[in-house]
Amino acid sequence: MIRKILRIITPKSFRKDIAGRRAANRLSKYGYKALTHINEVSDKLNIDYWLMFGSLLGAYREHHFIKHDDDLDLAILSKNINQTFISSLEEKGFELSSIKETNDKRFRMATFLYNGVVVDFYGFTFDDDSKEMITGFSSYPLEGKTYADSKALNRYRCYLLHYKYEGLKNSSFGNIEVPIPINAEFILKGLYGESFMKPDKKEKGNNATIAEILPVEKLHASIIRKEDLPL
Repeated sequence: MIRKILRIITPKSFRKDIAGRRAANRLSKYGYKALTHINEVSDKLNIDYWLMFGSLLGAYREHHFIKHDDDLDLAILSKNINQTFISSLEEKGFELSSIKETNDKRFRMATFLYNGVVVDFYGFTFDDDSKEMITGFSSYPLEGKTYADSKALNRYRCYLLHYKYEGLKNSSFGNIEVPIPINAEFILKGLYGESFMKPDKKEKGNNATIAEILPVEKLHASIIRKEDLPL
């Protein structure tokens, strides 16, 4: 009853701020352990993954999680988001939250929880056999709708990220080594602007020059089951 009363009288913005701080604390506490397990799965299955978005920014600029970051942003080839990959993470204590796939089946993304930390794997696909350009996928709610609305309709817009693929390199991140793109500086400038090395609590990548949100008529995504994936 007391919690219900506090929820009513406490401003929504304040509750959101508290929730964000708690999520950031969980990331700081469990994020590196999660990455250690992901490194183990990556080695076991002989597949690549790399840091992206806020996690990449933290690794490149601060070699730690950004103070206000609250989740893990990782990239992986879409074809490697399969039943074997998901089961291997589940064996390490990750809880599958959702899998999304585009209607043309080129892109997938998978979201997990690890000790309360949200872990997103954004699926990437090479644009052609030359493997010079790569495109990554994330989901956005339908225009004018919330994520809850889009979930109820099982239909999402697609946020696509395009850049030249130059391979991966290891970078120190906390007390572990993690893979990041060789051209991380170019990607971060494209996501957060020329001043990305200057900390800013508002850095969200909303004005990314290397990304676009497609209309649902052109491409859309839906939630699928683990059983719908290839082995």
